Amino acid sequence: MPIPFRPIGAQILIRAIKKPRETMQGGLYVPSKEEGPIEGIVETLGAGRRDEHGKLILFEVTPGDRVLFARYGGTEVKVGDVSYTLITEDNILGILS
Repeated sequence: MPIPFRPIGAQILIRAIKKPRETMQGGLYVPSKEEGPIEGIVETLGAGRRDEHGKLILFEVTPGDRVLFARYGGTEVKVGDVSYTLITEDNILGILS
């Protein structure tokens, strides 16, 4: 089903892949202390960014790519019941194969 949200300009919409929560004996939740990057799926892209001469620079990522992105590099948005992160390509660390 298409997402009813389209980023503009140099913005990228990513759906984070949640890792399963760790539990202790007795079912108590242990919050993750992980501070590294987050894995996610690129859902949709804006048009791209422009250089100082106005030339459009296209993205290196495409919808469906699995990427690692900076934990605090974007803005969380909620579309319907799903949470996404809206970021620029500068905050994507790499594409997973």
